[in-house]
Amino acid sequence: MNPRLICFHGSPGVPEEFEPLRAQLDGKIEVLSPVREGYPGYSGPAGTRPGDVILGYSFGCVEALRETVSHEKIKQLILVAPYIFPKAVGRLKRLLIGAPYLGEWLCQKAGSAQIAQMLTDSSFPRDVPDAYRQAGEKMKQPGSLKRAVLEKVIHGAESAALLGVIAESKIPVTVVWGEQDKTIRETDQLGRLRRALSDKTANKAANILEKIFGNAGHAIPWTHARELAAFILENTLGEKL
Repeated sequence: MNPRLICFHGSPGVPEEFEPLRAQLDGKIEVLSPVREGYPGYSGPAGTRPGDVILGYSFGCVEALRETVSHEKIKQLILVAPYIFPKAVGRLKRLLIGAPYLGEWLCQKAGSAQIAQMLTDSSFPRDVPDAYRQAGEKMKQPGSLKRAVLEKVIHGAESAALLGVIAESKIPVTVVWGEQDKTIRETDQLGRLRRALSDKTANKAANILEKIFGNAGHAIPWTHARELAAFILENTLGEKL
């Protein structure tokens, strides 16, 4: 039986982020993309089971780390454009966004411009795909934007600790990133991730594989779905797309 691919969307994000990947892997690997907790439409845990492959995209990689640590016999962890060490959210911003009614109003007022900029920046150096732009309309929901701000109030130490547990468990970790990804470069995501995975023992790096996509930015599931599917298929099942 082929493994299932459990995918966790970004922040803000929607399960549709993995529709292009699902279309490419149709009939080969089952792709499941649950709504993450706190987002509109959340209906409960992902239902991960032994033998599954866990994939996180952007800030969804934090949830992928948690899911991997909390379940046994995960086949593989794939981190796509990982953004797991977020910039600090100021106390005043947290209070304003977290306030009932006011937070929703602020998100609604600024949401359209912020999402439009995010789509452009994350798609660079390619144009924004039409499907990504359509998904952006759902990301503008005040509930999604509010959750996206408040969920980033985590300490980098949590991500580092989760990575340490995963490294000791010997679960294979694959990191996929775009050569022109401004988001993870500007915040040293990869450097901090590598250090967290190799802090304790020299042999941890043996379970880490990195795949770099040229001419790619942050939104790899949208802009490079076929390339990502081909890599996952070959790396997981040893098959060609």
